Amino acid sequence: MYESAKVLSLAAVADFKAALADFRSEAKSALESAGLEARRMSDWLSHDQVTHWKAEIRRREERVNHALADLNRARICAVFGETPSCLDQKLALKNARASLEEAHDKLRRVGKWQRILEREIDDYQGPAQQLAVVLDGHLVQAGERLARLIDAVADYLATVPPRGPEDAKTASLGPGRAVVAVALCPDDADIESTPGPGALATVAPEVLARFMEGSP
Repeated sequence: MYESAKVLSLAAVADFKAALADFRSEAKSALESAGLEARRMSDWLSHDQVTHWKAEIRRREERVNHALADLNRARICAVFGETPSCLDQKLALKNARASLEEAHDKLRRVGKWQRILEREIDDYQGPAQQLAVVLDGHLVQAGERLARLIDAVADYLATVPPRGPEDAKTASLGPGRAVVAVALCPDDADIESTPGPGALATVAPEVLARFMEGSP
């Protein structure tokens, strides 16, 4: 049973409600950005890089074949009955084969990083989905309850006469300036008889019950 609440400020709850809404918006935006970036990187590795290095392998294989053909032609061409050294052709073939091996190594590395990225994305998705549930569920409910709190206490304050000069001055601000912050004190037996300095009112139990149950 909610016994009472001591209203201390008409500004804190609205500020908190607005900050909560800002946090939810920023967190949802960050989740969406992270998800898009993960998908972009996955597509870049699995499509762009794989396609690029497969094409490079085919191109470099052709270079190896050309270099090998040049070397064979040089070997069968004798100059004044002497077999040429073919150093240039041998060096070109060596470089072409090294370039081809590099392309194969790059493709293997792309596959390795694909697997690593997939594991990282899987590890990320669980907590990200949990946070999404909190943002779209719990924080939405919290905002709705805060709105009900503001309305319930503002309605109650409109029906309760001020207790003193300070209360009258604050109450005269009217619900248009209103925002309410309350401290729930179910075990405080003195809350109704001795409101602290600056208190606007002590909210009755039925107001708290209406707020907590979510009834209009």
